[in-house]
Amino acid sequence: MKKTVTHLTLILFILLSCAKDGKRIFVEGKVLNPNTGDGIEGATIKIMKNALSGGYKVLKEYKTGADGTFEIGVNSIAIDVYVKCDDGFGNYNIGWDLDFDTEIIDLSTFRIPKKGRVYNADYHTVPEGKIRRNLTNTSCYDANDKIAVYTQTEVGSISPSIPPQVQLGCTSILYGEGVVPSGKIFYHYFVTKNNITTEHFDTLYVYPKQENIHVIEY
Repeated sequence: MKKTVTHLTLILFILLSCAKDGKRIFVEGKVLNPNTGDGIEGATIKIMKNALSGGYKVLKEYKTGADGTFEIGVNSIAIDVYVKCDDGFGNYNIGWDLDFDTEIIDLSTFRIPKKGRVYNADYHTVPEGKIRRNLTNTSCYDANDKIAVYTQTEVGSISPSIPPQVQLGCTSILYGEGVVPSGKIFYHYFVTKNNITTEHFDTLYVYPKQENIHVIEY
């Protein structure tokens, strides 16, 4: 009998030690601005399961610390368990940066693929800014002048590019671009005058929580 109790104790110890601190599901990481590397304090990390009435039921939630880090774990026998980030600041959310394969539900939510291990997951989010773009033809040749502008945000391939824009003739126009992630904006544009096309590059900055006017003179 004593030997049986010892075996049961060992099995229980192994099961409770599979992840971390005795939790069968444990996630740690950081909520940060990938452009600056700065952590974001006060973001909410939730561990959830499917609710019988539909949607999700929150099992546990945690607020990120001053440096944006978090550690959150639960014991759950639920089949489908999910992790969600609510930054709560109206930022431009980019999504989870994961080094493991799993089901991505949306930008802010992923599914725990397997219980009994520690998952490292970072969430990328940046403050929003607004831009308007002023394309000014300062040396017009004729009505066939053309500029084609291609734009990329600093967060690169994990954020959508701003659509390319083409302007013809000698006019100067101020375009509204809407909301974009703050940080650097990389411009790559082609100017055609007198049937000669030249290539240009420029880098401008989007400051958060304000309207930014980018002037490109050609």
